[in-house]
Amino acid sequence: MKDLPSTNGEAQEEGHAGFWGKVETSLCYLGLLVMLYVLSSGPVMMAVQKPVFPYGSTPDRALVIYLAPMIRAHNANTLIKKLLGMYWHLWVPKSIDSKGNPIPHHV
Repeated sequence: MKDLPSTNGEAQEEGHAGFWGKVETSLCYLGLLVMLYVLSSGPVMMAVQKPVFPYGSTPDRALVIYLAPMIRAHNANTLIKKLLGMYWHLWVPKSIDSKGNPIPHHV
């Protein structure tokens, strides 16, 4: 005789778990993207600080626009200000001190 699927509710639970599994997976990917964005801000700051691109050129402006949300988060005295500053210090130590504060440049 043919094996029939059980009707004790296992299929319903599987469908429900499948939905939440997709939500969890999506949240993990979103978290990974945010983490990559934050970690990429250090090398991007180094590229902006060094004369990799001429000042005001299209790539330079694109990098500044890319960094704008992170710079706003740093300037707004948010909880991540010190963490961002200390991370950026690893990449641009002449512009940010070891405590995460910008170093004023005198011209």
